[in-house]
Amino acid sequence: WWETEERSADVRAFTRSELRCPLTACGLPPMPPFPKPLSDLVVTRGGPAGHQGSSFGDGSCWGGGDPHIARATFSALAIGSAGIGAMPSRQALEDLPTLWEVSGVVGGHFASSGRAELKAVEHGIGASLMPFTYHGDCLGPLKAIWSGTAAAAATSRGFHADVWRSILRKLEDQGLAPGSAAVKAALVKVKAHTSLSAAVDRGVVPLGWEGNRRVDLAAKAC
Repeated sequence: WWETEERSADVRAFTRSELRCPLTACGLPPMPPFPKPLSDLVVTRGGPAGHQGSSFGDGSCWGGGDPHIARATFSALAIGSAGIGAMPSRQALEDLPTLWEVSGVVGGHFASSGRAELKAVEHGIGASLMPFTYHGDCLGPLKAIWSGTAAAAATSRGFHADVWRSILRKLEDQGLAPGSAAVKAALVKVKAHTSLSAAVDRGVVPLGWEGNRRVDLAAKAC
């Protein structure tokens, strides 16, 4: 396909080299072969899933402006917090165990950062048990759920309506209604890409900062 597209030689060479690379840390190829898989490639580690407490999700995308080479990935996970104090050190946070992780590559021809973020929400909610708090650093999906407009996205003919329908089913399974006070408490926004001290100054609890840092790395590692 790269011979038929007007692309620079360095992009074509990079794409070829990526296709020959060994598996990444999460066990998936660094770039799916063309044509792209029709369904998501998902790897689950740890568990069993079904965690009451804090879970975290994030999405990532490389080459999102190009449908031929775009590669979107996502991850959702939970980390243990037993015995941790109110103001733990960074080393203490890094030593916390990952209880479960669901990571993967977005399938189909609509790979984008937006779809990857939605997949993270979908798996983060689906792998949790009430009562739980899902932490995400992308405001768009959370705002749609908080306001109740997610229902419109699920019934639309948009590219991601299928993921929205799945998210709404998982919310229903958890007894959470979009637009309700309960769902606003269960799904929270966390500040991303900042230092621990800066996050704490903004009111983010250390566990929330560590979970977001860890899931961001997991999403990019796929």
